[in-house]
Amino acid sequence: MKINKITFYDLTQNRCIETWFLRNTKIYSRQPQSEPLLDYTRYYDISVNCPELMGKYDKFNTHAQFHEAYLKELFRAKNINYSKKNLVMY
Repeated sequence: MKINKITFYDLTQNRCIETWFLRNTKIYSRQPQSEPLLDYTRYYDISVNCPELMGKYDKFNTHAQFHEAYLKELFRAKNINYSKKNLVMY
């Protein structure tokens, strides 16, 4: 009889899925020019600091709302559209 081993990993997600996406350095604009991305970068520069540790910008009710807005602005700067509606997780 063959016994398969299963390995479990403890994975802690401090914020939301958008926070993970913010760690992708390929989408980051090194010199943002447009608002509000410029304001977001001045508040917290994710190219230098870990997005998991990013706080909540004053104009948002939750961290998740801010992180999603930050991600959308990064995508907008690259002419990419982002929507949770079509997000598929495997």
